[in-house]
Amino acid sequence: MIGLWEFTAMKKTFGGKTGLFLLLLVVLLLVGLPVAVWLDLTNLTQTNLNRQASDLNSIIASVRSYYATNVVGRILAAPGTTTKVADNYEAIPGAIPIPATLSLELGKVISEHQHNITYRFVSDYPFANRAPHPLDAFEADALRRLREKPNQMISTDNSSLLADQVQVRLVAPVIMGAACVACHNTHPESPKRDWKVGDVRGLQEVTITQPIGTDLFAFKYLLAYFVLVAAAGFTFIALQRRQARMIGAMNNELETANEFLASMSMISVAADLQEHFQRPEGRHHSHRAQAADHLLFRHQGFHRHHRAAAARADHAIAQ
Repeated sequence: MIGLWEFTAMKKTFGGKTGLFLLLLVVLLLVGLPVAVWLDLTNLTQTNLNRQASDLNSIIASVRSYYATNVVGRILAAPGTTTKVADNYEAIPGAIPIPATLSLELGKVISEHQHNITYRFVSDYPFANRAPHPLDAFEADALRRLREKPNQMISTDNSSLLADQVQVRLVAPVIMGAACVACHNTHPESPKRDWKVGDVRGLQEVTITQPIGTDLFAFKYLLAYFVLVAAAGFTFIALQRRQARMIGAMNNELETANEFLASMSMISVAADLQEHFQRPEGRHHSHRAQAADHLLFRHQGFHRHHRAAAARADHAIAQ
């Protein structure tokens, strides 16, 4: 059994160190949270910037390759030929694509080289020699809103709580300029001949898809912080359970000791009374009450002493 003085010595030895350790741990956890968040934000920003730089580099490379093949290459392949701008430029030697054709074909090139980025250039008034552009509900509503208010961009995201990826769609208006109006109002394949400068002919849409799992592990410092907090919490619970078991054992030991001392005091009082009354002076009636009061006072003092000792022990355990 652990005695009171042994428990007190153990408390003095380990109590101060444990308290200091817990204090330092709390300070570390309080300081560690903003540090972990800052490091993860820095890491996430760097990751997104690298991804954006890579995507932009790929798009520029695609545009350069398309320009070199379908513009510069066609002009150099037809020396002495007047360069024309046409929607069916492939059928005319030395011709180059018009802006709408350029946008349509660039969209295909970008989608081929960028698996997470798609580009669409669509209109509800395509040339007669081209297939109709199917518009979904978002694109049709966005086109209507852009024609009501052209100086805006419309976006939406397709994400949910259990989705494994996030998709963002950004739509901007394709506004007719003077050259565009002159071409579309006179082109034989144009389905609309009353375009005006500033009209919204169609829209261009950029769709970017990003898996959530790739960004989840970007919070590595915050995840490490949560693991540390969980470990500290389990350690604290284990220490509290150990201290509770120790306190329970000490209480049981003190209770057993008090019961033993109480029984021993009762035996001592009974023996003193028996011895006193067997003496000649103890048989005198006037001395019996005085002797009983004296022994009762001793008995009460004995119990007060042990109750005070038990209270001091409980106070030491509680601390």
